[in-house]
Parts: sequence; structure tokens; C-alpha cells
Amino acid sequence: MSDTGLKGALRGNYALVLAITLFALVPYLIATSATELLRDTIMRDTGISKGALSLATSLATAGYAFGALLAGDIGLRFHRRPLFALFTASAAVAWTLTVSGLGPAAFAIGLVLAGLSTGLLLVVALPPCFQHFPASRLHITAAFVNIALFGGIAAGPLMGGLAASGLGWRTMFTAFAAIAALACVLSRIVLPHEEPPEPGLTFDWRVVVLSAGATILPFGAVAFLPETGFVSPLFLVPLAIGLACFAAIFIVEDRAREPLIKVRQMLHTLPIIGTIIASFAGGVFLTLLTLSLQRLTTIWGWSPGEAGLAFWPLLPGALLASVLIYFVFRTRYLPIMILAGMSVTAVAGGLLMAAQGPDQVSFVTIGAALLGFGAGSTVSPALFLAAFSVPSNLLGRVFAFIELVRSVGDFLIGPVLAQFAVLIATGDAITTKSVDITLGIAVAMGAATLLFVAIAFLTSYRRLPTPKLEQWLDGEDEVAIESPPVLRGLDETD
Repeated sequence: MSDTGLKGALRGNYALVLAITLFALVPYLIATSATELLRDTIMRDTGISKGALSLATSLATAGYAFGALLAGDIGLRFHRRPLFALFTASAAVAWTLTVSGLGPAAFAIGLVLAGLSTGLLLVVALPPCFQHFPASRLHITAAFVNIALFGGIAAGPLMGGLAASGLGWRTMFTAFAAIAALACVLSRIVLPHEEPPEPGLTFDWRVVVLSAGATILPFGAVAFLPETGFVSPLFLVPLAIGLACFAAIFIVEDRAREPLIKVRQMLHTLPIIGTIIASFAGGVFLTLLTLSLQRLTTIWGWSPGEAGLAFWPLLPGALLASVLIYFVFRTRYLPIMILAGMSVTAVAGGLLMAAQGPDQVSFVTIGAALLGFGAGSTVSPALFLAAFSVPSNLLGRVFAFIELVRSVGDFLIGPVLAQFAVLIATGDAITTKSVDITLGIAVAMGAATLLFVAIAFLTSYRRLPTPKLEQWLDGEDEVAIESPPVLRGLDETD
């Protein structure tokens, strides 16, 4: 078969398109939860200071959130295939910089670039996997997307444990670079040529500037939190300005003539429920995970390798949730799965709180499995639920906005609560009591979120709605589930 013929056979293949999309996203997601266990080794090998590493990881998260929002604009105005190749190439360069041995600056730049590249890829690559294939495959896509997004995060402690136990962080990051490079090469063969959805759309520079402020400033402030404390202007001022930028996005976009974010369409019941769950469930997950790992390493005296390997049940828990999504995605029971996932997360938090010593490690094992299942049953499914009530041609914008909001919620709640555990401790390090109190706060936060969204859903729907997926994909302005607006008059203006 000729090269042209081979390309013709592979071009647009569903399995290959989905595979390269997910492989491009997984490395950074693994790194987000693996790096916590590798901090000491990375600092020793690269010469980066503790404060600089904290700032680099925070700005990488900011880059991920900002990249998702920016891609919401770029993905509408430019061709997908060259964008995918560009962003996977930048991810390959990023991971190569982290292992280059060129010093702490190169590592920090590489990590931030990896976060930015992944955020850009998320919105450029993921929505077309739903939009451009038949509705009969949506449940398959949803299951594998969940494996990639939360399976990757759930695999982070295990991968971090393996790296800390002898695999080495450079080996892991080098593999990430190779995966990104392979995805870049394959994208030129596999991805079909697609016209951009809105090539004439005006660049929404105001929301891009505001989203930069809403991510860089708060995440930068949180990075300095261990050194400055909660009452320092170095923490409070950038945090306040960043949150003000975040709030301004809603006002500016609501008044814009050609907004990137359709604010009024997002102010309906399901998008609000989905966004709240994705934000708080992810924040609770990261808090429970971070503090439990710190308990094992700081209080129990376990090595990073031992602590990471102890959380291996996170991954099968997340995989089980993905299997469940496969079966319920096309049915009316997706909201039930989400509420059950929130409940399981709370139970997981209780078990992790109950683990008071190494002789009770079974609580950690069971709690980790439930935590993986709970997180996998909430964040991605909530994202899908939010998307059901907007037209499918707006998926890129919806994903961009929710990922911005979710990232701000997820990755601010966890570090702030983790530092709170240090604040209420009797010394300079966390204690069993301070960890238990903070874990209790996280569990209470999850329970309050569960109660709120359950009430919001029950007051909006008399019975569970079944999504009309074929109508959603085929219609220009059709939705899968009708969602009532939270304020009167929104339907009239949109």
C-alpha cells in the first residue's frame, strides 16, 4: 500500500483519533499528582529551590487553566490538525526541557510549558472526539476520556511511587516527551482536515487578558503561601486581584457583542450544577489525596516510594468509574452516578481520617479505592452533564470555560487547605490532629456540595431526563437535555 493509501486508510479513524488525543493529555495529568512525591529528588537533581519548584508547579497549573480558555478561541478560528501538531510538539519540547539538565530555570520553564500545552490540547482536541463521530459511540468516548483525565490523575501517586522507588523521575518525564512526540507525528497522519467552526470570529482579547490574571495571580499567590502565610499582602493582594479578574469575566462576556463564553447559556441549571460539582469534587479529591500522602511521609515516616505505592487502588477505582460511565452515559442515570460518586468520596474521606497509624493501612487502601471511584464518577461526568444543555457546536467553548472554573476551584482548594493543616498544627509541620481537622473540612465541603446539587436538581426536574444524543449532535441549536434558566429572561436574550 502506498503512503497516500495508508494515510487514506488511517485518516479520521475513530480509535486512532481518540487514542492520540488521550495519550497527548495523560502525561501532564499524571505529573500533577506524581510530582508531590518527587519534590526532594527533583530539587536535588536540578538544583531548584523548594520555593521555585512550588512556584513552577503552581504556574504550570495556571498555564493549564489559561491554555484551556485560550484554546476555546483558537480552536474556533484555526484548523485543528496543525494546532494539534503544534501543541503536542510544544509538549515534547517542554518535557525535554525538564530532563535536559540545563538547570532549575530550564526545568521550571519546561514544566510550565507542559501545563500550558496540555490545556491548549484539551480544548482543541477533545470536543471534536464528541462532535465528529456518531452518537452511538459517545458512551465509548466518554468512558475513555474519563480514563485519560481522571485515570491519569489517579495513576499519579502510583507512578510517583515507582519513580521514587528506582524508576527515576527523569525516566518518567522522558517517556512523556516521547509520547508527545509520537502524538505529534501521528496527528499528521490520523487527524482529518476540518474547517474551523468560526474562522471569522473576532479575537476576544478582553476575556483572554482577564483569564490570564484569573489564573496566574491566584496560583502564584498560593505558591508563596507556605512562606508568607494567609495574612501577608504577598498572598492576599494577588489572590484578590486574580479573583476580581475571574468575576469580571462574567460581566465582560455578558456584555460582549461576540463573546467567547456564552455566559447566559451557562447560567442554566445543568451547567451550574456540572461546574460546581467538577470544581468542588476535584478540590476535595486533591485535598484528601495531598493530606493523606503527607500523613504517610511526614507523620508515619514512610518514603515517597512507599506512600505512592500505597495509593495504587486509586487507579482501579477510577477505571471502575469509567466502566460505569460506559453503561449510564446514554441513560437517565448519569446524575445518579454523580451524586453517588460524591457520597463515595465522602466515605473515602472518612476512611482516610480513620487511618491513625501504619497498623491501620487497610483504611488507606480501601479509602484510596473509594476515592478513585468517587472522583472518577463526579468530575468528568459533571462536565458531560453540563454540556448536555448547550448545543454541541458550543462544546469547545463550554469545555474551555468549565476547565477554567474547575481548575481555579480544584487547584486552589487543595493547596489552601493543605497549608491550613500546617497553620493549625502545634509546630512547623502537620500533625495527626491538624490533618484530621482539615480532612474533616474537605469532607464537609463535599457533603455540602452534594446537598446543594441534589436540591438544585430535584427542584428543576420532576423525573430524571434521558439525554437525546442524536438530536444534540445533528441539530444546529439542539440540546440533549433542556435545562431551565436560573434567572428569568435568559432564554429571551439568548
